[in-house]
Amino acid sequence: MNTILNGRNIAIGVITLALGVFVALGMGKIWAGQTTTVNGNVVSFILNPEGKVEGAILDTGDQVKFGEQTGELVASNIQIGGVLSATGDVGTKSNYGRELKAKTLQIGEQTITAVGGKKPKGEKGKRPHKPKKGERPEPKDAPQPDMRNGETPPAPKEVVKVSSNVRFVIVGKDGEAKGLILADGTNINLPKEVKDAGLKFAETMNVAIEGEVSKGNFGSFVKPNVLTINNQTFSFNR
Repeated sequence: MNTILNGRNIAIGVITLALGVFVALGMGKIWAGQTTTVNGNVVSFILNPEGKVEGAILDTGDQVKFGEQTGELVASNIQIGGVLSATGDVGTKSNYGRELKAKTLQIGEQTITAVGGKKPKGEKGKRPHKPKKGERPEPKDAPQPDMRNGETPPAPKEVVKVSSNVRFVIVGKDGEAKGLILADGTNINLPKEVKDAGLKFAETMNVAIEGEVSKGNFGSFVKPNVLTINNQTFSFNR
């Protein structure tokens, strides 16, 4: 009888331990995805590939993401150093910071509802022209100007070389490194090859970039053709 009871107690103990681990892991995921409010002073804006504001980094380490449409409104109502409050879905915290996908923003007495995505292009966000039967469609990634309407081809983007130290590491929802903001205000996204290299970033780390630049009011965004991080060089075929 004692043997049976001992075996039952061991089984119950194992099941209880397993349930405890399962609940702990589950609660961690729930906590990372729950709605949270953060407050802090803006220390930097996050730019998208067009050089437009799409997020803000607070002195708390929180990185508030809200998209280009909202970014235009935010940037016109707050300066670096201003107080920003944001409510949204929070990600996992890491040494680099923590992402918060904003739903609402508070700047002083003004409440802003975040609208994700880019600002619609063209007149009133009009949908692009659909080719008629027999008409050759234009490439999606490289639309051709309509010469009949007097449109001119877009000028090629300026290629620059930049060398500066890391100031901030832009994170994703799991706290992983997705991009960098350098001390001179340059923003970059980290290509897959760099992410896969498993680099650890620090403020003392030097980054040299050669690539196409999009300039904005709060810095610039560079799409790298060549990227050197602590003497490790990556080249990308565009």
